[in-house]
Amino acid sequence: MSTPAPHSLEAERAVLGSVMLDNTTIDELAHLPAEAFYAERHRVLWSTINRLNTTGSSVDLVTLTDDLRVKGNLERVGSAPYLMGLLDATPTAAYVHDYARTVLQHHERRRLIHLCLLTAKNAGGADPIDAILETHEAELTNLSRYQALERGPNDYHREALDLITGANAATTGFVDLDQVLGGGLVRGGYNVIAARPSMGKSALLRRVLTHRASRGETCSLFSIDQGGGDVYALEAAMRARTPLFWYRPDRRGRIRAGSEHRARLEAELDHLRDVWSERVRIHDSRAELNSILAQARADIRDGSTIIAIDHAQSIMVDGKSDETNVVSRVSRSLKAVCREYNVTLVLLSQLGRALESRDDKRPRLSDLRQSGAIEEDANSVLFLFRDDYYQALIDPRYAPTNIAEVIVAKNKLGPVPQIAKLTWRPEYAAFEDMATVAQQHRAETAN
Repeated sequence: MSTPAPHSLEAERAVLGSVMLDNTTIDELAHLPAEAFYAERHRVLWSTINRLNTTGSSVDLVTLTDDLRVKGNLERVGSAPYLMGLLDATPTAAYVHDYARTVLQHHERRRLIHLCLLTAKNAGGADPIDAILETHEAELTNLSRYQALERGPNDYHREALDLITGANAATTGFVDLDQVLGGGLVRGGYNVIAARPSMGKSALLRRVLTHRASRGETCSLFSIDQGGGDVYALEAAMRARTPLFWYRPDRRGRIRAGSEHRARLEAELDHLRDVWSERVRIHDSRAELNSILAQARADIRDGSTIIAIDHAQSIMVDGKSDETNVVSRVSRSLKAVCREYNVTLVLLSQLGRALESRDDKRPRLSDLRQSGAIEEDANSVLFLFRDDYYQALIDPRYAPTNIAEVIVAKNKLGPVPQIAKLTWRPEYAAFEDMATVAQQHRAETAN
């Protein structure tokens, strides 16, 4: 004998009786679909109640019985005595939300059973495993969502105030950059950091994620170009203030790092392992879009509020990457996840070499148009530019300024273009606030 599907007829009857007692609760249960009811008669009743409520009619024993009779549905629900029994069994509507939650939870259990059976069936077929996993993860994430009232003026008013005051911004950890962004990155939005190779995109992203993690947020980094060990090593070297090349033999076979430096670096690695294991989740073995989307949804369910991708052109779709239509699909898919779950997306993007044929090699939005729909989809676009890089190619004796520019070329919440200047520390492959570096220099000089 098969096990009955999860349900509670008592809770379903209590919901129906409660809304007949107090019609004001009908709108409060707008999130509860008719298919959440297990019994067919209850699905018919709930649909009828909502239709009457939408037309402005009161919902009571008389109006409900009359409408069901006119529509030919009265016998389907068990006739008028059954409706009277719903009222008699429900003394108060005070607990209607608890009843509705029970109904919805049983509905979600039935959906989960159906999803698992469907996934098992698909897994035995010929569809790509990544596609099966993506579908499963997407449906799984949609479960267990007891949604509140539909958003209204009060919600929009609060969101507008947050936008105006910058309360919804995710600070980057760089004072000047946060100022030109109007508080920080767009929280719950799609943020792009784009540049030519060797400008420091990954380093900038790493510092932003470290800062957000220090504020208690959980971040997921899909590092396609760099392995997780590389990310850890670079961050630890920056924290320990010792360049990684110090730990490797130079041309003469000498190693500059002493035991003190090594101890400091290992201590920072231990610290990162402890902190990042909770706050910065690194995925370095996923390059297919479907696999990334599935893992991102799983991380979001587990608390991630920031999804970072390094970088767009390395993501594979059907075995292809770095083509305009492929990058466009990547961009649209990631934006959909961002909007669906209201998480912050930070996407790194590589710029084409066409800009290097110009005298002024500062990136422009037109340079990003070669990357499919990224420019159109993004809420904000930041370009990273270091003139030192190009000057050193022209003159090997050039003395670097170590100044980097972050050009805010698109910002739906602020004026553009805006430029923030950061200090580039090439020995650590890291960025720092110019004000912080100046303060440290003054302190060192004073000592």
